[in-house]
Amino acid sequence: MTKSRVILSMLSLALVGTTGAAWYFASQARTSDQIAQESSAPRDSTVGVRVEEGELVDVESLTGQLERTEGRDVLGPESVAGTSKAIVTDIPVESGDQVDNGALLLEVSGRPVFALAGEVDVYRDFVEGETSGDDVRQLQTALSWIYGTPVTGNFDARTAADVRKFYQSSGYSVMEESQGDSGSPEDDPGEVDGDSDAHSTRVTIPASEIVFLSSMPMSVSEVHAEVNDPSGQNPALSLASGEWQAAFELTPEVANEIRGQGSDWTYELSGGAIKGQEIEDYTLEERTVQGDNDMGEPREQTKEFLIAPIDSDDLAEGAAPGSPQTLEIVKARSDENALIVPVSALWTTGDKSMVTVLDENNEEIRQVQVETSLRSGGRTVIVVVDGTLEAGERVAVARRDGSHA
Repeated sequence: MTKSRVILSMLSLALVGTTGAAWYFASQARTSDQIAQESSAPRDSTVGVRVEEGELVDVESLTGQLERTEGRDVLGPESVAGTSKAIVTDIPVESGDQVDNGALLLEVSGRPVFALAGEVDVYRDFVEGETSGDDVRQLQTALSWIYGTPVTGNFDARTAADVRKFYQSSGYSVMEESQGDSGSPEDDPGEVDGDSDAHSTRVTIPASEIVFLSSMPMSVSEVHAEVNDPSGQNPALSLASGEWQAAFELTPEVANEIRGQGSDWTYELSGGAIKGQEIEDYTLEERTVQGDNDMGEPREQTKEFLIAPIDSDDLAEGAAPGSPQTLEIVKARSDENALIVPVSALWTTGDKSMVTVLDENNEEIRQVQVETSLRSGGRTVIVVVDGTLEAGERVAVARRDGSHA
């Protein structure tokens, strides 16, 4: 074969291949009308679920927190003698800690703030050999539980000696002043047994270093301050005492329901510091709380709370004011072997409620007339009126329209 004939043959084969490919793709092309005519619409289908047998409970779950009936904020001093400014330098307590007589609550600019038992707040400095009165008796009574300090009403040498021991036990020096001195911490001169006139300095307790608490023991409900925060401007700590209780905020709808039917319901502490305990005694209480208006601006709001008393003996270890607690309000319970279906399974004809029973292929078998009772969480208890229906059978809850598939 000559070279020209070879080239001619190759061109003929290429032309045939190109023509065949063009014919194939042309044969596969369809207009939109052809595609619509050749395609069959999907079949309608029914969604079914099985009928359950069990107990349906209508329950309202509320989340709240533990609290105590009495509270006290501790600010800390606004100024500390011998320092340029009052800042928080140590916080030796944390939320949940118990506060007893003599506890160290706070350190501000290197100086302590102690808690002592007493009915009247401190309102002046205590000065050895000078201060006397009922507030001194209160101080001596608190110290007597620790050192047996005599309660005389006079800040005498024995009281001063016990104050030195008290400060030293926490790692601090007492404030001592001499004539013309405004008071500064000095090295501990040792216990003094004689009259205060026998030495050149006298013990003083600045009012800023004592917090008298009328109820003890208390507990730290919240620590607000951090080290280096300014002292005296905002509460550094919140303390709590008194009876234990749990508070649950209510919506207006739930509050109205409780007032109307609440006496017939069951209230159970279901999660948190207490679990599985029913409460029989509760109160509704209005409180003013901080919230936001429609513009997102802070404003005070009045909210209603359910208050449930709690026995402290039932509290879990580590429970503290502010700990979360869950309350379940059981409004109604069905029988344990009730038939339960989704509410979406119901349809009506006239004044009758019906369900559609399906086979395993979701094909309709029959219609069953039912009555409903308790509803909760999108499900309802049913009782068969006309027909038969058993647990495990399938009922229709929705239909898929094939024309929109």
